[in-house]
Amino acid sequence: MTDLFFLAMQRTLRSGATFGAWDGSTITVSDPRFDLAALVRQSVEDERDECSDEDNDYDLSEPSDTDWLTDVDEDASIHLPSAASASGASSTPPRDRKRHNRQRSKAVRKRQRMNARSEADANDTEPTVRLSARHKHVAAAEPITSGISLQNLRVTKTGYTAMRDTKPGKKKHRAYRLRDLVGPESQYKFDLYEWDGRRVLISALTVPLVDNQDRVFAVLAGRPDKAPGWDRAMQELADAIEASSSRLSLTPGQRRHRRGPFPATAHGHSFGGGQREPLNIAEKPANVALFEALLRHPAMKRVSGFANGVAACWGPRLIQFYRKYGRGVRAKYPHLKRNFRHSAWAALTINYGPRTVTLPHRDFSNVPWGWCPITALGHFNPRRGGHLVLWELRLVIEFPPGSTIIVPSSVLTHSNVAIGRNERRFSITQYTAGGLIRWLDQGCRRKDVFWASLSRKQRLQEEARAKTRYREGLELYSMMDELRRLAASKDAADAYDTDLSELTPLEDEDE
Repeated sequence: MTDLFFLAMQRTLRSGATFGAWDGSTITVSDPRFDLAALVRQSVEDERDECSDEDNDYDLSEPSDTDWLTDVDEDASIHLPSAASASGASSTPPRDRKRHNRQRSKAVRKRQRMNARSEADANDTEPTVRLSARHKHVAAAEPITSGISLQNLRVTKTGYTAMRDTKPGKKKHRAYRLRDLVGPESQYKFDLYEWDGRRVLISALTVPLVDNQDRVFAVLAGRPDKAPGWDRAMQELADAIEASSSRLSLTPGQRRHRRGPFPATAHGHSFGGGQREPLNIAEKPANVALFEALLRHPAMKRVSGFANGVAACWGPRLIQFYRKYGRGVRAKYPHLKRNFRHSAWAALTINYGPRTVTLPHRDFSNVPWGWCPITALGHFNPRRGGHLVLWELRLVIEFPPGSTIIVPSSVLTHSNVAIGRNERRFSITQYTAGGLIRWLDQGCRRKDVFWASLSRKQRLQEEARAKTRYREGLELYSMMDELRRLAASKDAADAYDTDLSELTPLEDEDE
């Protein structure tokens, strides 16, 4: 019976040659360490780390056909008579009509991309950070020296995103009071950094954090110096966010998520989770008017402008990187939404509170070496709660309402100290998904399509690049000495001077 089974497996070609005649023999792997099940599990986990987008807590929306049309194209599609309307019946074969429609759609998309490139060039011109601002904010700054080795933080094997959170358990994944974290009787005995969001020394307005190589990897940005009506504007924005919260139609995942039990909505564009291409973050139609009102709020634009200005001052190479990739993605997909005309970041999240206290987490889908500006809003006592906790640094930082702190949220575990029961706290975070960077690097193709197109030699080259990608990304950070030399320079037109004002209000212009 066995011989008949193997004989049935034989196949004969027209030439008479046979194949598939397996004789039942097997090869036993001699290496006792070989574990196929473990390799499969690791492969699945690697793919899960690279492709999942659940970190972002949002859905992505497919573009409609009209998203690809310019105003002229859309009008033409409505008003131009077709062959069928002129003659009463089409004389063009269906196959030719389909080919013509495909060619027309391709031409429309090409024109749209060209228009987008022109618009990007016009809108993304980067005004320079004034030399006086560099003198004020950099020359007198006293950095916080953390001693952290950033290159040892865990990222995925491609370097485009950080590794997922390990399951912290109920004990760690909770809100902490200040006395739990700092002080001789505390559980963790973290350091406390007292900061009013304005100045530390007489002339120092911002505070950089440097690693063990003196690289500026985070910034306590605070608020603009001498900005008229800043506190009032930030309170108005907090009131608008709170008023919108009760009117939103939210999914369960937007109401409670791994960052905490408070409502949050994301806006802008992203890529990940098995999507075919970068897409806009989906918004329920019932919420669109509320979201538009918040994003067009003058104070929201000031928050964006200030964050971009600080980032350009303290991380000029990094901001150039963001803008370069942002232009590339939007030129290919003009329908992608920009929250603010001049913003370097692709997306933002609004946390509606009313008591926004994030649990320890990492935003691992974001660019690992990228920056995430976090702006605190509301009415709470910043000396008692609302602090930003940076767990790897064992550091607790006072975080007053109306202030901004910029951190690499993908690789650093962060959270907030609990606030009072009757206090109010909201926050806004800006970020870019690492998947967008990967998409452009892969020639605007998905990971599987990109790797399938490579030769063996190209695969080896790409694997080698992946091993150094994160370290190369860290080189986009500026050294403290480098920034001081730039601030002391008399030449305002430096190669890094990619600007953004006296650090606000870039976005106050009418759209």
